[in-house]
Amino acid sequence: MIAAVLAIALGALAFDARELPGIEVTGVRPLSGKAITNYSHADLDGDGLTDILLDDAILFQRQGGYPAASRYALPDAGDAARLQAWNGDLYLWSESLLSRYRWHERGWERVVAYALPRPETDPLPAASGATGGRRQAFLHDFDGDGTPEVFSVTPEGVHVFARHGAGYNEAGLLNILPGRRITSDAVPRLWLPEARRLSFPVLKMACRLVMEGDGITVLLREAVDSETVRYGRTRYRWDGEQAVARGTETTQAVASYLHPCRLNDDGMLDLAGGCEKTSETTMLPLPVYETWASLDGGKTFHVRRSASIPGFRPRCAFVDFDGDGQADMITEETGLFEGGAREAMSRLLTLPEVGHTVRVFRQQDGGFARQPALRAVFVIRLESPAAAQGDMFSRYRAGKLVDVSGDFDGDGSRDLVVQDRIDRLSVHLVRDWIFRSTPDAVLSIDRAAQFAVADVNDDGRSDIVLHEEGKMSRVYFSREEGP
Repeated sequence: MIAAVLAIALGALAFDARELPGIEVTGVRPLSGKAITNYSHADLDGDGLTDILLDDAILFQRQGGYPAASRYALPDAGDAARLQAWNGDLYLWSESLLSRYRWHERGWERVVAYALPRPETDPLPAASGATGGRRQAFLHDFDGDGTPEVFSVTPEGVHVFARHGAGYNEAGLLNILPGRRITSDAVPRLWLPEARRLSFPVLKMACRLVMEGDGITVLLREAVDSETVRYGRTRYRWDGEQAVARGTETTQAVASYLHPCRLNDDGMLDLAGGCEKTSETTMLPLPVYETWASLDGGKTFHVRRSASIPGFRPRCAFVDFDGDGQADMITEETGLFEGGAREAMSRLLTLPEVGHTVRVFRQQDGGFARQPALRAVFVIRLESPAAAQGDMFSRYRAGKLVDVSGDFDGDGSRDLVVQDRIDRLSVHLVRDWIFRSTPDAVLSIDRAAQFAVADVNDDGRSDIVLHEEGKMSRVYFSREEGP
């Protein structure tokens, strides 16, 4: 175990760095700012602290960290068993048995087991809440009685099993999924002769399920043509035996780079996304990135344009930046092409740094403000000119150097972290929509490390996770102050 405290330039903020084997944070969801992780949170030992559930182990929290001595293997139910935590217990569902385990003084105790064959499934869109691997959601309390129902998604529909007496019985097969369509993504090759192959059609089902309260929401995606799609949303209520439709809504035909999401709580289907375009207002054609959002199902759109580089995608385009319950729009702009053509060419060929601007447009009054509430400007050292296509520039172009999804001081407002040197991370706290160019914390990192942001220990303060090939993940836990 490596522990170190990295101190702070301004304010009471510190990071306690610890190696944490098995933890992975691969990024954030660009339309919500939620971290993409290989673990789930649960309190499985009843001490009121959040533990970390992996596919093969539980990491109990002790004094704000996860020491090696607090790591235990999960009960053996076979590699194919799915697992999910529920109200302090661990459920494992193998191909034929549903078991509920409880932690007792350094060991697992099986509280009960139910004979419950798991319906055979094809690879299908996972229900909302599934995290991949073995931690696929299969429990949901539809009737609100505190005892979870068990569900399984198959091509035929959603199987729901309810608790009856000493076991679980199938309560209904909900026929709410769209039919699978025959498609083929393979393009036949006729030349050279040895490259010819038979291409078989495949069956696809384009939908997403969301389990909420006493019902299920089904999101459908329909291709209108090669460039546009239409989304539909149908909400169902489970009455104990069958799914009763509550209503259906359909969006306008929209560009295929737009995706359904939830940007506020008004109940309407929101759409958001982005695309590359070429500026038509400059002497030379320059790349721009357009960030799009619709709060009314595709009837009207809010678009912001930013100078960009080919292939660039912001790490996070929408996040509730100020904690008011509404997602705000984030844009990122490169300074590579500022000035005229001569200045831009000189910068590309000679300067080993780039200016980068982050803007935050608040969601308000049914739309997004025309002027940004926050404008943050950084200078990122690339080590070599952009034209050299070095490692740091490749990370920059991939959108891996700036993150706006974290809240490191727990005040409800998002903060910014930027890898402004190949061996350094700078953390900038944002308070009352004020950004200071001087970082509040500076972390030294290995040159090969890449960073991600997540609240690993679920204390309301975001942490920084470093990944490096062939090494254990290192988590920088955010603390209020150093020891």
